[in-house]
Amino acid sequence: MMGYSVRDGRYRYIQWGVNGEGGAELYDHKKDDGEYYNLADHPEYKEIQKKMAVLLEDGYPAVK
Repeated sequence: MMGYSVRDGRYRYIQWGVNGEGGAELYDHKKDDGEYYNLADHPEYKEIQKKMAVLLEDGYPAVK
């Protein structure tokens, strides 16, 4: 399955599949530069995940 990724100054967001049907990953590079802890399922990061998903869509128009 193809993955799509976007980064801002702090976070990296990965979406698996065109619509994220294969899941998602979210990493905080300030706290976890090695990407060991996937934060995508943590409720306290839900708004950050939404923001990163919008950035991904803006950068990859075919990902809708």
